[in-house]
Amino acid sequence: EPLECKDAEEQRNRRTAARTAGTLLSFFTEAMSKIGDEDLNVSNSKLVDKIENKIDDAKFFKSIETNKAMKKLGKDFDLNNLDWCYKPIVQSNGKYELKFSVESTNDKLSGPVIMASLGLRYSNYCSSLSRTFLIAPSKEMEKNYEFLFSLQEHLFATLKDGAKFSDVYGEAVQFIEQNRPELKNHFVKNIGSLIGIDFRDTAGVINAKNDRVFKENSVVNLVLGFSNLEDSEKGQYALLLSDTVRITGSAPIILTESPKLK
Repeated sequence: EPLECKDAEEQRNRRTAARTAGTLLSFFTEAMSKIGDEDLNVSNSKLVDKIENKIDDAKFFKSIETNKAMKKLGKDFDLNNLDWCYKPIVQSNGKYELKFSVESTNDKLSGPVIMASLGLRYSNYCSSLSRTFLIAPSKEMEKNYEFLFSLQEHLFATLKDGAKFSDVYGEAVQFIEQNRPELKNHFVKNIGSLIGIDFRDTAGVINAKNDRVFKENSVVNLVLGFSNLEDSEKGQYALLLSDTVRITGSAPIILTESPKLK
């Protein structure tokens, strides 16, 4: 039952899972940039295999010990305690599904949007993050992505001890209606869930109907996205942004501290 963190060790394990996910996202970003810059013929699924194998690569973890994020993992970090919560997901080439059960295709990695979701488990505790990369985007695509980012920032202010799940979801919908009503029908039907020993707590899904209340130190995978968007220049695309956060009495602590806007 992924409720509030019960002790310092559990908090440390959750933080370690989140930071390792961030490190592997950095590896993904570098690999993706190289594929784009050199116009390599690499499929989404091939890149997934490359990322997936990294958690068994002791050399890789050894080589990034100078990396600040890895230093934060601490001297007790043990590669044997690391596993995937779900198979890494890479989506591109105009085909996007905003769910964590989707299989990456054998299509060539290409724009207009490249989407990556990584879920790491450390000593049984899960963490997940998703990022969207825009490839030579139109102004409209940039505007929509920046709005998604501002929606996340807005929700962080409401995600606190005592807040009702359904109210947080309602706040998201209201923010969209007030600022970008044309995006409402493209918005996800739930915005994530509690996360812990289970990747997804089925009783802890954040949607319009769940009247459960957030508790201090509970951990949440906040998942925001717009699907089936159509751009006159670039065709069909989607946007996805997710982070793992710990609930407090005020603003949540973001465990997956990975870059979003560049």
